[in-house]
Amino acid sequence: VDLRAQMDKRVHKDLNINEWHELRKIAKQWIYVTNWISDEDTKTDPLFPFYNKLQETIGYWHDLQLIKESFSQKQIFLSSDLNVHMDFSMAWDKLDLAIRYREKQVEDMLSRNATEFV
Repeated sequence: VDLRAQMDKRVHKDLNINEWHELRKIAKQWIYVTNWISDEDTKTDPLFPFYNKLQETIGYWHDLQLIKESFSQKQIFLSSDLNVHMDFSMAWDKLDLAIRYREKQVEDMLSRNATEFV
């Protein structure tokens, strides 16, 4: 399985948001493999920094998505305590803002040519 080819193919197509995490998993596998290979040409792949930054950025976005899902499942927003409700509302807004910021970062990286990051 050529992980680099899989990443290249995914990056050059219009990925929808639901495909980002799968791309991240492939990128992480490729990074792990690359770190273990003794071939110097592979270790100096000019796109290594791009794919590493991309997988990290997707990871931050995914972590925020999991936090939001956890908040929803706990249904803190249903509390009758006004202070809890206000704190939750503020946290939810900040979480939404952080998710949108990370989404924009990923979208920008995917929309630009990977060689710009080299």
